[in-house]
Amino acid sequence: MGSLRDQLLQAGLVSKKQARQSQHKRRVEKTEKGGAALEAEKAAQKAAVAAKLAEQRAADKARDASHNIGKDAQDLQNRVAQIVAGGRARIDERGNRRFYFETRDARVVYLSLSDQQNTDLGEGRMGIVESRAGKVTVVDRETAQRVAELDSDWIRRFNGR
Repeated sequence: MGSLRDQLLQAGLVSKKQARQSQHKRRVEKTEKGGAALEAEKAAQKAAVAAKLAEQRAADKARDASHNIGKDAQDLQNRVAQIVAGGRARIDERGNRRFYFETRDARVVYLSLSDQQNTDLGEGRMGIVESRAGKVTVVDRETAQRVAELDSDWIRRFNGR
């Protein structure tokens, strides 16, 4: 690949006369500026390139950090979901007591629980958690405590704090 001058000549965008004039003009400018000025100009160009590279590296580092934060948050959500799945409490869906609570999106809903399960929720032996997707689960005390430590936004009702 040749110089830009050669490429412009080959493409027919400039004539040979224009290319010679441009080359002559560059030589005259170099002579007029002198060696010290040319060195200063090259140093300024190198400094500008170095500053641009440093800025690009900083932007890359910030982008990577934000990506890692998002990945860490998703990993935490997955971990909490696994803990909740492992600590599900057995509840009787046909209970005679309604236990009302507020969901993440500010709706008031209820679970039908037995008298014992209602008491267990009130005394902190069980808790209610809600995933980011809105799935509500009743969990045992240990699971509710672990979830509260990891991400308290999941907790909808737990008296064991």
